[in-house]
Amino acid sequence: MAGANMDWLRNYDYGTVNPGPSGCPTTTYSFDANNVHFGAVNFPTTASLKALLAEVHDRTEVYLEPLQDKDLDHVIDLPWGAKVPLGWVAWHVLEHEIHHSGEIYLMLGLLGMEAPDV
Repeated sequence: MAGANMDWLRNYDYGTVNPGPSGCPTTTYSFDANNVHFGAVNFPTTASLKALLAEVHDRTEVYLEPLQDKDLDHVIDLPWGAKVPLGWVAWHVLEHEIHHSGEIYLMLGLLGMEAPDV
């Protein structure tokens, strides 16, 4: 799909995403690469990257704090029509982070650099 015209996706109005269990903040999607908060151009220093990580961690804690075990069964309606439980979404995010961490460690190793101890 490289080079494909993605304007239809960028211009599709997803509106507010399923707000999740009671007490959780709502979110919106943005596929506009020129209008995103998390663009690399907005975080040019290690200090700004560390601040971003802290902000995302804090937002995640705020979202998770009111949840109870039963909320993991709450079904989320995804914009493309799929329905999945919140627990699946949480597990998917964790797996996604592990996957990309592995890629970073591999790249560092291929460059002869030592990976940080986490």
